[in-house]
Amino acid sequence: MTDTIQKKLIEVQNLVVNFDSNEGTIQAVRDVSFYIRTGEIIGVVGESGSGKTVTTSSLLGWISNAPGIVSGKITYYDEDENPHVLIEQKANGKPLSLSERVFSDFDLTKKFKKIRQDEITMIFQEPKRYLHPYWTVEKHFQTIFNDKRNHELYHKSTPFLETVGLSPKKIWTLYPHNLSGGMNQRLMISLALARNPRLLIADEMTTGLDVTTQVKISDMLSTLIADAEDENRAIIMISHDIAFVIKIVNVLMVMYAGDIVEFGPAHLFYDEDQEDNHPYTNALLDVFYGRSKEAIEGDVPSSIDPPAGCPFRDRKCKVYEERHEEIGHFCENERPDKYFPNGERGHWVRCHKFKIEPWSDLVSD
Repeated sequence: MTDTIQKKLIEVQNLVVNFDSNEGTIQAVRDVSFYIRTGEIIGVVGESGSGKTVTTSSLLGWISNAPGIVSGKITYYDEDENPHVLIEQKANGKPLSLSERVFSDFDLTKKFKKIRQDEITMIFQEPKRYLHPYWTVEKHFQTIFNDKRNHELYHKSTPFLETVGLSPKKIWTLYPHNLSGGMNQRLMISLALARNPRLLIADEMTTGLDVTTQVKISDMLSTLIADAEDENRAIIMISHDIAFVIKIVNVLMVMYAGDIVEFGPAHLFYDEDQEDNHPYTNALLDVFYGRSKEAIEGDVPSSIDPPAGCPFRDRKCKVYEERHEEIGHFCENERPDKYFPNGERGHWVRCHKFKIEPWSDLVSD
């Protein structure tokens, strides 16, 4: 990390996302709060169904009242640190009135669209689903730069294609189906970079690619990440693979059953002493470090009928099993609060074990 002054970029407060289904209400995201600062590369990890993609999609306004039921508040801070409320909804899904908003932005929809277009960009897991099948590489860049002059467009696009290891001369007139999966992924990254966003979101971007291509993209990301620390931007890496993410991020956010169970600097997750980590984080790290060759027992609990108390307790949680007499009642009946282990600000964990640890401080939201 450089000495660049970090600024708050995105703040999420009490975000809830539910979906109606034939089986009942799906509680996809359960009251999460966090913030992102410039210069941060945040890894969002957790098993499928943990809420990673739904949470980050909310930053782009892609979860609307139909089909989603959203409540909470998302605030974007521009380069002058002025706040802009992107989403602010009551629990019943109805927008707050102007008098109830903390910041009176009169044209939220128009402002949100402009910020999403100019400041926040997402790289998707399956690029062929989002690249236009009837557009050449040239046409894709035309939509980014809004420029149809071939020579000018080619000149402006070249640095972004070369950054991801693609030759403009070879692919300029080609369509997505003419390119390999890895080339399409790199094309999508170059298009995202061409927008020069302040927040870049990458969703499982190496899934399904061969090992050689994964290594190339990882190396490329390392360069982008180094640049991000100096260029007033932030990157979010979404993955179920903690082994991939932990090597290249400086902040880790662990999600489980629609909730954030741990958030903190990445270096804290390399420590052999795991007393200050969440039991779920420890289970993921055990596999990563080779301390366990077995997958975590059981499955992520139902998001339609989530259990009372801590949702991780029934997956052979060591804390629940070993300290059942002290905190078993809380694990079974109460959602864990957030605690600063050892009173260290910037690192918090949702686990009842810290309720009885004298060196932890309760986080005040």
